Amino acid sequence: MKRRMPALAMAAMLLVTACGTGEPSTGPISTGPAGVRGSPAPAASATSAPLNRDPSTLVVAVDAFNADFDPASAYLLSEALIWRGIYESLIRLKGDSASEVEPLLADTWDHNTDSSNWTFHLHPGVTFSDGTPLDAAAVKANYVRTIGLKLGTDFIIGSFLADASKDIVVVDPTTITFKLSAPTPHFDLVIAAQYGTGIVSPKVFADHSTGPKDQGHEYLQANAVGTGPYMIESLKPGDEVDLVQNPTYWRGWSGSHFKKIIIRSIPEPSTRRQLLENGDVDIAYAGSTEDSAAIGANASFKVGDFKNLDMTYIILGEYGPLAKPEARQAMNYLFPYDDFLNTTMKGTLERANGVFPDLLFTHDDNVFKYTTDIEKAKQLLTAAGVAPGTELTYEYYTGFGKEAGLVLQSQF
Repeated sequence: MKRRMPALAMAAMLLVTACGTGEPSTGPISTGPAGVRGSPAPAASATSAPLNRDPSTLVVAVDAFNADFDPASAYLLSEALIWRGIYESLIRLKGDSASEVEPLLADTWDHNTDSSNWTFHLHPGVTFSDGTPLDAAAVKANYVRTIGLKLGTDFIIGSFLADASKDIVVVDPTTITFKLSAPTPHFDLVIAAQYGTGIVSPKVFADHSTGPKDQGHEYLQANAVGTGPYMIESLKPGDEVDLVQNPTYWRGWSGSHFKKIIIRSIPEPSTRRQLLENGDVDIAYAGSTEDSAAIGANASFKVGDFKNLDMTYIILGEYGPLAKPEARQAMNYLFPYDDFLNTTMKGTLERANGVFPDLLFTHDDNVFKYTTDIEKAKQLLTAAGVAPGTELTYEYYTGFGKEAGLVLQSQF
């Protein structure tokens, strides 16, 4: 659900400094910076609040989630939180790094001299939770489907291929090659992407398809069949999804692991904080900056605080009063960057340099950076013909984004 309020929009870029993942253990745990939608942070054990459930069950409170378990379309972090425990990719990012990868379904990989051909060697003997073997043909079927359906995540791998059906080559049952359209030295990071890389049992595409434009998509709105450690036990769309251990998981279950994971949709930040403090949940997506500050001051909890790849920004509509570039430039000069970061967000965000996060290879410290200049903004609005009294609409996700709009509104 979205709410509206009158304000003008801007293209200010702010870099999130706190989020990631960790290995939670028994006790209440807090994650994420205030004001960041769907950004989990490191988890840590705590001992003060008693657990109000079986300690072998992990309970996570998110702001919202959509019932979509199709890697071809799922594109929200709250969704990824669910299906990344069900699906696996060939390789994945290592720890909290944005540039190092490690094996997952592929044990090893290599590329030719100019990095235009990448070959992945699969771990033998892996099966999906429905018993279907994982082989190179299954991997190709997944990525050809994801790219062909064009449901949102197709460009992640598809951008590097001219024709997925021809350029993804099954060499043998455990070997698959990607013949790229151009040399791509960092294609391993593409294959390790959080979205669009999860591998579903190809049996789903045949047994649960309503046609070539579906290929199991409708079925995957409420079901999931992967190679990962967990499976869906039950689903209440928009409310709760329960995951349980996959008894045939190829890595086995030696050591200490959660037997069940419950992801609950709790829209109100204050309620998530209360559940956390009461010991009813282990991990909670952040609410307000005040909530994060209060939780962070309690030694029983840990709030994530390290830079990642998330960007917080407001998209400008290139139409109506903002159709002219001068009007959009005015919005950037109008926004009070330092005051917003230090006062409203209490240091949970850091000013970004350009449109690429600092940790990306494409980042450039030397790009142009707007400063707050109200007189310049006035001049640009006048030049763009935006008359006093003009009203625009600022749209934001419930629970995230309102603060920036209110601050911008006050600048007028």
